Amino acid sequence: MEKAPTGRPGLLEAFWLLSALRVAVRTAAAVRARREAPPLRVRLRREVRRLRRLLDRLQLALLYADVVGDQTLDAALLRRFDLLLTAREVADAWRTLHQDLLQWYPEVSAPLVEAVRRAACRFDRLDAEAPAIRWQAALHFGNRVLRAVRRALRRKR
Repeated sequence: MEKAPTGRPGLLEAFWLLSALRVAVRTAAAVRARREAPPLRVRLRREVRRLRRLLDRLQLALLYADVVGDQTLDAALLRRFDLLLTAREVADAWRTLHQDLLQWYPEVSAPLVEAVRRAACRFDRLDAEAPAIRWQAALHFGNRVLRAVRRALRRKR
C-alpha cells in the first residue's frame, strides 16, 4: 500500500492541480491555434497580447508578494510555484514570438529578433532562488522589448 507523504498533505495536490490545469489550458490553446492557422500578422498580434497579459500577471504577483506577503508557508510555496510556472509560460511565449518574427525577418530588424530571443533566455533563467531584483529586471527588459515589437507591428501595417 502506498504511504501518504508526511508534512503538508494538501500542498502536493495543489501543486499538481495547478500544473495540470496550466498544461490543459496551454494544450487546448495550441490545438485551437493549429485548427485556425491564422496569418502570421494575426499570430504575432495575438502572441504580443498574450505576452502583455502574462507580463502583467507576473508583475502583479511580484507586487503582491512584496507588499502583502503570504500568511502561511504553504501559501508562500504555492505562490512561488505559480511564479515559476508563469515565468516558464512567459519564456515559451517569447520563444513562439521569436519563431514567428524569424518568419517575418526581412521586414523586422535583426536586433529586434535578437532582443526577443534574449528575453526568452532571461525568463528561462529565473528560478526560485533568483532575487526579486532579477525578476524585476527581466520584467523591465521584457516590457521594453514588447513595446518595440508592438511599434514594429504598427509600422508594418
